[in-house]
Amino acid sequence: MLNEKCHSELQAYLHVVNADGEFKGPLAWWRVNEHKFPTLAILARAFLAIPAIPATSAPSERIWSRASQVLSIRRARMEPSLAQRIMYTRENNHLLHSTVNN
Repeated sequence: MLNEKCHSELQAYLHVVNADGEFKGPLAWWRVNEHKFPTLAILARAFLAIPAIPATSAPSERIWSRASQVLSIRRARMEPSLAQRIMYTRENNHLLHSTVNN
C-alpha cells in the first residue's frame, strides 16, 4: 500500500511542469507543492536542506599554510606547474605510505 502510494506520487511529480517557468530553487518549490507530494516532500527537505553542521574554512586554511611552506621567498620564481606537483605530492603522500606499508 505504502509502496504504491510512493510510486504514484513519484509518477505524478515527474510529470509536473512549473507554470510560470521561473526557477526559485528546489526547497521553495517543495514548500509550495508539498501538499501534492507529502511523502516525497519529507525526503526532499531531508536531502535538499542545508546541513546543521556549520561549514568551516579549516581545510582551506591548512592548504594555504602548506602552500606557504612550498612557495617561500626563496622559491618565488618557481613555475606554477612545479608548485602544483609539489603540493599534490605533499597532500597525497599519506596514500603512498599506506599503499607501500600494506
